[in-house]
Amino acid sequence: MEGSSTCHFLTTLLFLSIFTSYINSTSAAGQTNTGFIRTSCSTTSYPRLCVTSLSSHASAIQTSPKLLAHIALSVTLDNTQSTSAMMFKVAQTCSGVIQYRFW
Repeated sequence: MEGSSTCHFLTTLLFLSIFTSYINSTSAAGQTNTGFIRTSCSTTSYPRLCVTSLSSHASAIQTSPKLLAHIALSVTLDNTQSTSAMMFKVAQTCSGVIQYRFW
């Protein structure tokens, strides 16, 4: 039973960490930069998530489509690697040693 509750705890922790990583949407950047990000994100499948993920980088992106794309890919890669690592830890805890690594 204890292993099961540990597994549930780690799974809950994983999902909480994913969602809290998207919460810091406020930024000190000017309205022009955040406006550019909002306009660019409006055509995506998940515009709110896009804006939330990129707003903290508004001062670096400014109004450059090239920088927007570069930073969006970097943010996505960082979050994917973080999620993958956490999933690996959860899987190890819940079912013993994993035989395959995906990175």
